[in-house]
Amino acid sequence: NLSLNLKKVINYFMFLNTTSGDTFYKKIIRTLPREYLKISQGKISREEIYCYSHSKYIGANDFESLKNQFKKLFLRSVKNCARDSINISSALSGGLDSSSITSSLEYIGGKNITAKTVIFGNLKGSQNNKVDETYYSNLVAKQKNIEHHKIKLTNTGCISDLKITRKIFPEPTGLVNGYIHHEIFKSLKSSGINTYLDGFAGDSIIGHGYTKLYELGKKFRIFELIKEDRILHEKRGAKYSVLRTIKMYVIPFLIPSKVLWRIDKMRKTKNWQKTWIYRINKKYLNGGVFNKIIKEFGRYPVKITSARSSHLENLKSINISMGIYNASLLAKHYGINIRFPFLSKKLMELSLNTPVKYKLHEGIDRYIFREAMRGITPDAVLNRTTKADMSPFSFNEISNLDDQKILNSLKKNTGDFFDYDFLKKEIFSKKSLNFAEIYQMYEFNEWLEIEGLKLD
Repeated sequence: NLSLNLKKVINYFMFLNTTSGDTFYKKIIRTLPREYLKISQGKISREEIYCYSHSKYIGANDFESLKNQFKKLFLRSVKNCARDSINISSALSGGLDSSSITSSLEYIGGKNITAKTVIFGNLKGSQNNKVDETYYSNLVAKQKNIEHHKIKLTNTGCISDLKITRKIFPEPTGLVNGYIHHEIFKSLKSSGINTYLDGFAGDSIIGHGYTKLYELGKKFRIFELIKEDRILHEKRGAKYSVLRTIKMYVIPFLIPSKVLWRIDKMRKTKNWQKTWIYRINKKYLNGGVFNKIIKEFGRYPVKITSARSSHLENLKSINISMGIYNASLLAKHYGINIRFPFLSKKLMELSLNTPVKYKLHEGIDRYIFREAMRGITPDAVLNRTTKADMSPFSFNEISNLDDQKILNSLKKNTGDFFDYDFLKKEIFSKKSLNFAEIYQMYEFNEWLEIEGLKLD
């Protein structure tokens, strides 16, 4: 009989994806993309299939050389992903990543290209403003003369989609916006297109360059730090505070990690570690929350050692591996071959070895990649400083759930695993901030019901 892996459940609600990569079942182990299992003397360990070179491109340290390398390697990756495909499609949200992939397909002479854009219907006011990127997606498709399919979503979201999600994924995923890809893959299947290029992990691979601010703070280069952060806020039209800059980027390097954790716990603004971890009953947090955070990340999260080491952590992150696994499994269900141009090892190594000063420059993040795409991706997209919020449909569905019904069902299936007072006061009372955390618990509970499992 299958039984629940309590350690996995605890880690899932603390960190979502954890370095162990365990399943929710005891004695069932899986591999993830980019790794293999090594079995030696009765012990099983996870090993990386490849590692990243720290010496490549070290000689090409000037901006122009590195920019040209980004252009060359990204175009090569897009070309490799499009190889052997007669009809090919790409995501086109209107953001930097998807627009660069779609534009690059046209630039390299791709034929029979169809761009897929999701339109969120029946939204009004601020919700519609948060998701509407049609100006940019239309601009890319028109300038590149690419066939443009718009998929209008209505009456859907993470709750409506859960029935089909359960059939595809053997375990809970926490994919609060996964329903969007369901609709894209359905559209691809009906169009007879079986290859799809996705911009997944573009942010992580290229790097925004925000770790530059932590490096400046760590080295106490205060005037440079204030100038850089001020410009960053001005570019985004956001209110700037010198005090906030000091608190975020300088103070963490002046006080011990444990003291910092205690201060963070008292913050009134959302602290994701507190929000996630304190959902769990303290009796299940043996060894203390702080020690679990240090064990998982190897340090207190804001105390980065360097921009490069932080970027390497992102490249090796289990979140990327799980993202590849989930997206590939979902695409396979619809008979779609999904490919990820940003996940080129050479591109990842180039980005790892690119100085952070070229990633955040005068308030512009991912600067070197934006400049590398000049002449390929429309300038209007490259000059964007905003990003759409894809969550309104899921937020609306979660807002309509019966809180007490969820809590009662959780108690039935998980016993005292959760701190129900904390859930009522801090989670369900602030649904607009915590809808992803609520969905994670809701999906897990539904999975327990379907599988006939209980958390003892």
